[in-house]
Amino acid sequence: MHLVFLGFTRNLCTLLNGSYFKMAHLNQHDGSMSEAQWTQLGVDMANIGAPVSWGRYPRNIALYMKSFKAEELSNFLLHYLLPLSFRHVNATTYRALQCLVIAISLATSFELGNDEIAEIEKHLTLFVEWFYDTYYQRIYDRLPACKYTVHSLLHVVQDVWNWGSASYFWQFPEVKTSHILLKKERLCGILVRDIQSHVKGAENLTVILHQHQLLAFAGCLRIIPPNLPTLHPSFTAEAYGPMYSLHSCGTTAYKLPNSQFKHL
Repeated sequence: MHLVFLGFTRNLCTLLNGSYFKMAHLNQHDGSMSEAQWTQLGVDMANIGAPVSWGRYPRNIALYMKSFKAEELSNFLLHYLLPLSFRHVNATTYRALQCLVIAISLATSFELGNDEIAEIEKHLTLFVEWFYDTYYQRIYDRLPACKYTVHSLLHVVQDVWNWGSASYFWQFPEVKTSHILLKKERLCGILVRDIQSHVKGAENLTVILHQHQLLAFAGCLRIIPPNLPTLHPSFTAEAYGPMYSLHSCGTTAYKLPNSQFKHL
């Protein structure tokens, strides 16, 4: 998610507004708009009355893009980019942007069939080809445009084939708690802060997780006595064997001292 929105989308914006390359002449390409057009795009974006369910209220991207969160950039790409850039870019660029938007929109939808995944692959391939032909042009000085964030787009399809819709592993699903919509990313952030702080109730969570995983290795290496209770795996990837098992956290009276912990 962050590669596509925080990384790639932000870079795409600087390419569109002609400020990406340090050398000014490299910013002269067919995939850009004038400074006045970019400024107007930002003004128009700030005036959008977006639904509350979309998250953060739209801000002027021409002024505040550096402080945009992934959520804001995702809304810009999926909802605002096409209507705002209409007639500000040439027809070829607009068609390429359409390919990108429809591909990412499909990839993050809740249900996907084989036909939709094929569409994602088709449109992402067309977009990436246009991207390299427009911004890279096989010119050495333009090589900085070829970041790993661009290449990552070509892996989206395989990720969708492997794990399903990106909405399930890109931290998009929303959880409704007490009538408050929380993004999974924000919820994870809350949990991480709680775990890292030594607050009652969560102070031993990371220790427990590490102890029980390490105990499994300690048993295999015969570091701990053999008469201790065995940890049974709660999940085993049958196709890959027991080395990929995830061990349950259960309860155990044995803890590894610092010397054994360092040895592991």
